[in-house]
Amino acid sequence: MEMLKDAVGRNAKLSDVIKLVQKNNFKDPWFRGQPNYDYKLVPGLFRTGENKTEIGCEYDERVMLDEFKRRYHEWGNVHRTEFEWLSLMQHYGYPTRLLDWTTNIMVAIYFACIDGDNDGSIYVYKDKKNQIDKIATKMLGDDPSIVDSIKVRQMIIHLIEEEIKSESRSYFLHSVCIKSSYGVSYNEMSRCDGSDKIDTMMINFLEDVRYICVNMFGNHYPIYNLLSFILKYNSPHLSKRMRYQHSCFTIHGGKYFKNDKFIDVNNMEDFTDEYFYDLIKIRIPYAAKKGLLEELKYAGIHEATLFPEMDRQVNSIKEMAKFAPDA
Repeated sequence: MEMLKDAVGRNAKLSDVIKLVQKNNFKDPWFRGQPNYDYKLVPGLFRTGENKTEIGCEYDERVMLDEFKRRYHEWGNVHRTEFEWLSLMQHYGYPTRLLDWTTNIMVAIYFACIDGDNDGSIYVYKDKKNQIDKIATKMLGDDPSIVDSIKVRQMIIHLIEEEIKSESRSYFLHSVCIKSSYGVSYNEMSRCDGSDKIDTMMINFLEDVRYICVNMFGNHYPIYNLLSFILKYNSPHLSKRMRYQHSCFTIHGGKYFKNDKFIDVNNMEDFTDEYFYDLIKIRIPYAAKKGLLEELKYAGIHEATLFPEMDRQVNSIKEMAKFAPDA
């Protein structure tokens, strides 16, 4: 099913937004608010252009992650996996391959309304029941003795982890292609000094495995899709901010080397059928934002409650202490 689109009116109330979501009867959905309706549904690492509305990459993910770990090594006692480190970076404003979601619709409405002179959007996301099972079936056929969704999920996680760690095309090929039993030796790859040769090898690898390898029954799933997969990630709430915002994430596959695309990055809006999830996009008119923020404030949803750090309490305390204007 393609992404559904809807909208609330210029004088919308919180109840209007919630009723619009409820009518679709999603069970346990996730929500995301974006202040600009034109923003693509991709993580910050893969946004580029003057208004960050295009897909691209301006930063070396591995360099950022390694330097962040070096400067804040003490956090390694709590953040052990690459994904946990990325979740910490995400909440301090670093561009990562994680996309923020929340299980609280009012938090999403807040983020849809806080910035800009544009219409905002609220996304409602629900992966279909047994999403990984469906992909495993496409890859391996419907024989229950062969289908193993746990291994497929592990494969997806491994591929994305290699995308994060890879410092070059040859490193990625060694980590993924060789471990996939593809017939390329490490010595062959080490002789490929030029990026064109590496790119050609990557293309050949992807073409060869695109609809083959693991399936003996003919129901082939493009392996390439796993490299660009969008995976649901229920991160541990390792900070107060994550708890207060009811945070969760999607992890997005894709890779750029030195500003050049190596593996596609997908806009979530376009891949609902390929990756088995449902998505609704609700337009929040600019004219409705101020009123919605006022309602949220009465409901206890505002900057000071969502961002518990001391430096984010300043505006709230100043507002409390401000002299009333002369009558």
